[in-house]
Amino acid sequence: MRRVQRLNRRQFIRALAWTSFSLGLGGTSYATLWEPSWVKVQKIKLAYPDLPPGLEGLTLLQLSDIHLSRVVSRSYLRQCIQMANQLKPDIVLLTGDYITRQKKYIPLMAEELSHLKSPLGSYAVLGNHDYWTHGPMVKTALRKAGIHVLTNQHTQIQVKDTELWILGVDDLWAGIFDLEKTFHGTPEDRFRILLMHNPDEFEKASGYNPNLILSGHTHGGQVSLPYYGPILTPSRHGNLYASGLFKKEETLMYVNRGLGLISPPVRMGVRPEISLFTLHRETRYPA
Repeated sequence: MRRVQRLNRRQFIRALAWTSFSLGLGGTSYATLWEPSWVKVQKIKLAYPDLPPGLEGLTLLQLSDIHLSRVVSRSYLRQCIQMANQLKPDIVLLTGDYITRQKKYIPLMAEELSHLKSPLGSYAVLGNHDYWTHGPMVKTALRKAGIHVLTNQHTQIQVKDTELWILGVDDLWAGIFDLEKTFHGTPEDRFRILLMHNPDEFEKASGYNPNLILSGHTHGGQVSLPYYGPILTPSRHGNLYASGLFKKEETLMYVNRGLGLISPPVRMGVRPEISLFTLHRETRYPA
């Protein structure tokens, strides 16, 4: 309520009018039938003054929070995969919550994700909904689909003559979240990307000095009102890390709004997202 009270009278009236519209037939149709499948390709240029020359122009594609279920269809996921492949990323990075509740969706999800194309591979971590459904089955299905699943683990990729490290920490809510184990043995003088489903531990994770953290989990709140922002975000920090780009010292974190949704099955003011990052060696930070 404190955020509403800080609005001036005109802003409050506009927010109230928008909310009233959203509760009407037109708003309901838009929030349930249109926006949940109106995917936005978010292209983000990331500038690092000390980026190794071999990583110049490298493209990273992030997909998150697919939540395949009775309200997020396989055909919708297939369309998203086609959109992702058209972007021709070098690496695909997946940040959790692939299904919701029912195990029958696990093989269907994995089959669709197996069609992702990237010359340097696909890498993934699990989210809380994956564990709440059946974590071991999700891991097995993803690995059979050719996706590298990282659970408090890391791996090295050779990009031209440069080492790139991909790290994946287990889920904060439902897994065994262990940053120390995840980072152990990874060189700080190499470019390191951390996959972390839940962004709540940004402060702690940034202390290990990764160059980039990719998260999801929040769905951007699923419903965001003008002048107010997300109505409810599943985070102990409220709306602080609801979506977008964040920076702490030399670490950047991006929180993806996700492709799917959970109950209530609506999106308003928070379009589903495919993120494409391009790395550049520049002094502007971020670009």
